[in-house]
Amino acid sequence: VTEEDDRAELRHVEMLRRSRASGIVIVPTQHLGKETAAQLSNIPLVQFSRTHARLDAPGATIDGAAAVASAVNHLADLGHKRIAYIGLPPGLSTGDGRARGFRETIEARGVLFENDYFHTGAGTSNFAKAKLTAMLNLRTPPTAVIFGTADQTWEALGDQAGRHKHTDQLSIIGFGDPPWLRIFEPSISTIGLPLLECAEASISMLLRKIEAIGEPENQIEEHSISIDPYLIFGAHRRASFQMIEEPRGHQTRSE
Repeated sequence: VTEEDDRAELRHVEMLRRSRASGIVIVPTQHLGKETAAQLSNIPLVQFSRTHARLDAPGATIDGAAAVASAVNHLADLGHKRIAYIGLPPGLSTGDGRARGFRETIEARGVLFENDYFHTGAGTSNFAKAKLTAMLNLRTPPTAVIFGTADQTWEALGDQAGRHKHTDQLSIIGFGDPPWLRIFEPSISTIGLPLLECAEASISMLLRKIEAIGEPENQIEEHSISIDPYLIFGAHRRASFQMIEEPRGHQTRSE
C-alpha cells in the first residue's frame, strides 16, 4: 500500500521485480515516476481502478463519470436545482472522470453550475468537512451533495454535519458501499462500485498476458475496460426509497 507516495511505489515495484513476480496489477499513484514506469515497462502489467499516462498497459476501471452522472440525474429527477459535488483532486484518472460526469450532467440537465458548489481536493474526511461546512454556511446552501470517495461520505454523516441547521434539508449521495454505511438511520443513497468484477477482469487480463509470454502466436492485444457502477437507493433526507437498482448486467465496454 503506497498511500499515494510515489517513492514507496517505486520501492514496492523494485521489491516485486527482485522477487521475480510473473506480473503486476497496480493502482498507480498520481505522481508515478519515470523510473517506476521504466521498471514496469517489460513485465506483464494491468492497471486497476485508475490509470496513468506513463504506463503502456491496459486497465480495468469503474466508469466514474457514469457513476456521478447517474447521481446527478437522480437528484435532478427529484427536483433539486442546487446540487454540490465534493471529490478527488485533478490529475487522478478517477477524480477527473467523476468531476467530468458531474459538470457535463449538470449542464445537460439545465441545472446552474456554481463554483461554490464544486470542490475537488484531498479524498479525506478533513477536506470534506471543511468544504461541506463552508457550503452549508452559504446564504443559499445546496440542497443536495454528491461525494466522490467513501472517506468524504463518512464526514457527511459525522457530527460536524449532523449539528448544522441545514443538514435536515440536505439530500446526500455517497460513494461506495462500505459496511459502516448500513449502521446509519435513515440510510442514504450511494454509488455502488462493482469492485469484484473489476478485480476479476484485471486478474484475467494479467493471466492471459503471462500465459502468452514466449508464445507470439497466442498473444492478443488487451484493451482497457470500464465497468458500469450502479445506484443504491436509501432513505433520502428529503425523499424515501427502499430499493436497489442492479448493475446494468455488469456490462463491460472497451474504452
